[in-house]
Amino acid sequence: MDQSKQFEELKNQTGFLNDSLVKLTSKVDSIATHIKMLETQISQVAQQVSQPKMNQMNTITLRNRRQLEDPLGKPKKNEVEVESEKPQSEKVVVES
Repeated sequence: MDQSKQFEELKNQTGFLNDSLVKLTSKVDSIATHIKMLETQISQVAQQVSQPKMNQMNTITLRNRRQLEDPLGKPKKNEVEVESEKPQSEKVVVES
């Protein structure tokens, strides 16, 4: 009878450990899911924060305070206006 009591006790402990393992596995899976969601949110926030900086880097302000929207774009008709110290009526056009 002593062995049957020990066997029953061992059986109860094994059952308890299996239940605990199932609960822990469930919690770990839940934490992993939350971590993935946080990574996605952090990535989205990082993109939103860096977007204005990228737009600022692509803006050029001229001396007359006019801003070029797309400074890296191709010039129209292969011509570029060059500002000089002369009055605005005497702008110089340079072929590129």
